[in-house]
Amino acid sequence: MRILHTNDLHGMLNQEVEERLLVLRQQADIYLDSGDSGAFGNLAVPLKQDPVWERFARLSLTAQVPGNREYHVMESVFSRKIGGATHPIVAANLFRTSGELVLPPSLIITVGDQRVGIVGVMLQATRRGENAIPGVNLYQTDPVEAALSEGKRLRPEVDT
Repeated sequence: MRILHTNDLHGMLNQEVEERLLVLRQQADIYLDSGDSGAFGNLAVPLKQDPVWERFARLSLTAQVPGNREYHVMESVFSRKIGGATHPIVAANLFRTSGELVLPPSLIITVGDQRVGIVGVMLQATRRGENAIPGVNLYQTDPVEAALSEGKRLRPEVDT
């Protein structure tokens, strides 16, 4: 099984990089991105869709976890930042202040005859106790604990 991985593209996924990645993508079974791909900064409020989503669609990105460039403490802005993404975005440790998960924690794909589980976790930028700050309505739990918990839950359903 071949996995192509990118991270920290910081808005630099231009046509030249996309073309180079397309060659690698054709040889990979799975393409994952671990965030910080967008052009908008951490606290930016985008007025239009980030062009990275169209490029990821052409590259058939399998899944992504948000990085701090995609994340925002306000769910309305976070939704705008990831708006336009057509691939799954997963995060087992991103919650609303109500305690509900914001994104699916994982996904299962089939590669050949193997059922593959993909668990996403992101950095812990905002903790639950910080949600008393006006406007902050998202937080992350410990990424290691979330990955272990979701992996354990997912394990009976997958081969890898």
